[in-house]
Amino acid sequence: MVEVMAGCGIPQPEIALCVPSRTSGRPISHVTLRKHFRSELSAGIAKVKAKFAANLLRLSATNGAVAIFAAKTRLGFRETIRIEHSGKVSTTPNLTDDQINRRILQLQDKARARQPHPKRTA
Repeated sequence: MVEVMAGCGIPQPEIALCVPSRTSGRPISHVTLRKHFRSELSAGIAKVKAKFAANLLRLSATNGAVAIFAAKTRLGFRETIRIEHSGKVSTTPNLTDDQINRRILQLQDKARARQPHPKRTA
């Protein structure tokens, strides 16, 4: 009982409340629990994890959702999307300096000639 409770993460003072003393029948203290049940407290988590893993593997044979859960948590599978491209990516445009300057001037002229928006007039 101590192993299972420790494996489930129950705090030691609460586990001690469930273990009766042999002489008085009252719950033991958590100090006495650690003194007399050290191996059970230490092995509890490992044994519960082992049982959980065994049940998980058994269920994953018949249940797809459990298999996916096991693959993500125990095998490191992820649901990430990677975008890969092939070929060279050019960081500079294929325009000459003169072409760039002309395009800037065209955009500036277009901006000056543009009528103001009716709602934005002062």
